[in-house]
Amino acid sequence: MKSEQLLNDLLEGHVEIKMTLLGLFKQHRVALKWLLTPKPQLSGDAPADRLESEPEAVEDLLNRIQRGDFS
Repeated sequence: MKSEQLLNDLLEGHVEIKMTLLGLFKQHRVALKWLLTPKPQLSGDAPADRLESEPEAVEDLLNRIQRGDFS
């Protein structure tokens, strides 16, 4: 499956997160890799694993990246 389609499937219903991801990373492949990679800021979970239970945690992490806060 192409990166674009997989990203669309994962982010169905999360339009703001998708727009922010593509704004930051520009390429579907890179955005998908970020979404699937575990993050220490999410207690070792991948952002994709938090989309349904805690989308606000994913949004917060993306907002921190946009502001240059990588802690």
